[in-house]
Amino acid sequence: MTLVRKGLLSAKGYHILYTMALCLPYFSALRSFMYSGAMDVPVMTALAIVLFAVRRKGFNKYALWGAVVLARITVGDGLLDWRVWTY
Repeated sequence: MTLVRKGLLSAKGYHILYTMALCLPYFSALRSFMYSGAMDVPVMTALAIVLFAVRRKGFNKYALWGAVVLARITVGDGLLDWRVWTY
């Protein structure tokens, strides 16, 4: 925003750069999935989509987070391949 205020960047240019910055982690995760073959990214994406859809139906977000934490404690982190995230 400082660049917009100083006239070095237009508001449209700022929004384009900001959108690219927000999308960058998704492209990075997709790249990691393609090269490593680990199922972390699809599982996390599916979980996020399900939680978003359930939240839109009016479920309490704290109850949803409680269920996710309980599942993580019960199942453990066996679904995650931590070697992929520690290059």
